[in-house]
Amino acid sequence: MKMNPQSWLKDFSALPPSVIRRLVWVGGGFLFFSIFLKVTWELYEDSALRLLDQRILIFIAKLRIPILNGAAVDLTALGSATLIALFTILGLVLLWLNADRLGCLYLVIGSVGAGIWAFLLKQLFTRDRPTVVPHLVAVSGFSYPSGHSLTATSFYLLIMFLAWRYYQSWKSRFVLLACTVTMIGIIGFSRLYLGVHYPSDVLSGMCFGAAWVLFFTAYF
Repeated sequence: MKMNPQSWLKDFSALPPSVIRRLVWVGGGFLFFSIFLKVTWELYEDSALRLLDQRILIFIAKLRIPILNGAAVDLTALGSATLIALFTILGLVLLWLNADRLGCLYLVIGSVGAGIWAFLLKQLFTRDRPTVVPHLVAVSGFSYPSGHSLTATSFYLLIMFLAWRYYQSWKSRFVLLACTVTMIGIIGFSRLYLGVHYPSDVLSGMCFGAAWVLFFTAYF
C-alpha cells in the first residue's frame, strides 16, 4: 500500500498546534540523542575518532596566547556547576516573584536533571582526561561526556525556552536562539582550549544536553 505524501501532510497539518509542537520537540530530541549515540559508538569501536580527537586538541593548543588564557578560564566558568546553580537560584527567584510556579518547576527539574545525567554518564564511560596537551586549569573526574557542555547546554536552553513564552515573534525567538547557541559554543570551545576535554566529549555533552531539554520540554 503506497502512502500519499499530500494526504500525510494534510493529516499532519490538521493536528492541534500543541501536538505539532510536541512532535517537533520529540523529533529534535531523538536527532540529538542519535548523534550522542553515534559519537559514543564510534569512540569505543573505532580508534580513528580517538586519533582525530587528539589532532584537533593539539591544533587548538597551538592557538593559545597569554591574553586568551585568562579569558578562556572566565568563559568556561559560565558552564561550571557553581555558576549554573547560582543562575538557577536567581531564575527561580525571578520566576517565583512573577508567580510562575510552573516555570520554577520546569527550571529546577531541568537543571538538576542535567547535573544528574552528567554525573551518571561520566561514571558509566569512565574516560580519562586528555594528556596530549597541558591543562590550563586543574580538573578532576572523568572526561566523557563534558559535564560543562552538558549542563550549560541544558541550562541555557531551558532559559531560552522560558524566555520564548514572553517573545512570540519568530525574529525575537531567533535572536534568543542565536545568543544561546553562541553562549553554548563558547563554553564548549573553552573546554578544548583549556585542554581538559576532547572534542568528542564536548560534542556528546552538547547533544545529550539538548536531547534532555527537548524531551523534557515536550512532556512537561
